[in-house]
Amino acid sequence: MWAIIRNCAEESRDEHVGAIGSASGNDVRCTPFRATDCGVVFGIRSHDSAGHRGERVEEVASEILSLLPAKFALAGLSYGGIVAMEILRRAPDRVTRIGLLDTNPLAETPQSSATYEPLIVSARAGQLEKVIETFMQPEFLAPGPQRAEILALVKEMGLYLGAEVFVRQARALQRRRDQQSTLRKCKVPALVLCGEHDSLTPVKRHSFMAELIPYAELKVIEGRDISRRWNNRRPRRRRFASGCDCLRASVM
Repeated sequence: MWAIIRNCAEESRDEHVGAIGSASGNDVRCTPFRATDCGVVFGIRSHDSAGHRGERVEEVASEILSLLPAKFALAGLSYGGIVAMEILRRAPDRVTRIGLLDTNPLAETPQSSATYEPLIVSARAGQLEKVIETFMQPEFLAPGPQRAEILALVKEMGLYLGAEVFVRQARALQRRRDQQSTLRKCKVPALVLCGEHDSLTPVKRHSFMAELIPYAELKVIEGRDISRRWNNRRPRRRRFASGCDCLRASVM
C-alpha cells in the first residue's frame, strides 16, 4: 500500500495524500514521510494517537482529521479503509479522492460482533499470539511460497502492538457503523482495490462497494502468486501506476 501511495505522490501535483494502514501495521508513523514539490504524503498508523486510545472508529477518524491538512487525497487498507470511510462521512468536502483497499463498508451483525469476544478475552489473558493466528489465517492470502513469511510478519507486528491495542481495535470493529450511504454520497474519484484470492474481504464485496460509489473504478489484482508479482519490479510499477491513474483521474 505505502508504495502505491508514494508513487501517487510522485506523479501528482499540489496534493496531500493521507494513507491509513491496517490494524497490525506498525512501519509508518503519523507524520509526513515524503515531502516533494508534488505535495506531502502522510503515513498514518491506525493504532497511533486516537487509534491507540479510542474504542470507536469515530474517535480514530476525528483525531486523524485534526492532523491532516484542509484538503487531501485519502487511502485506507483494511481497518484503515474503515477509518477512511468514516473520515469521508465526516468531512466529504476535504477529501479530493479516495482509495479503499481490502476493506468492508458494512457494520458487524450481532452474530459476527459476538465472535470478537473470545478473542478479546484470550488477548487479555496473555494469549495474543494465538489470537493473531486465529485472526489472520493462511487462506486469507493468495497461494504461493511467501505465505508463511507474510503471516510471520503480520504476527510480529501484532505482537509488537500488544494486547491492549488489539482489544481497542476489536471494540472499534464491533461497533462500527454501516457506510453504504457514505459511499453513495461520495462525489470524488475513487479506487476500490483487492486481490483475486482475498477471502477475508472478497472480490464480490469490493464489486458491491464500487457499485455504490458514483465515480469508482474497481481494480482486482489477479494471479495465483501475488507476492511473486510484487517482488518483480516492472509488474509492480505497472500495477502501482494503474492504481494511481484511477486515483488521479478526473472522472467527475
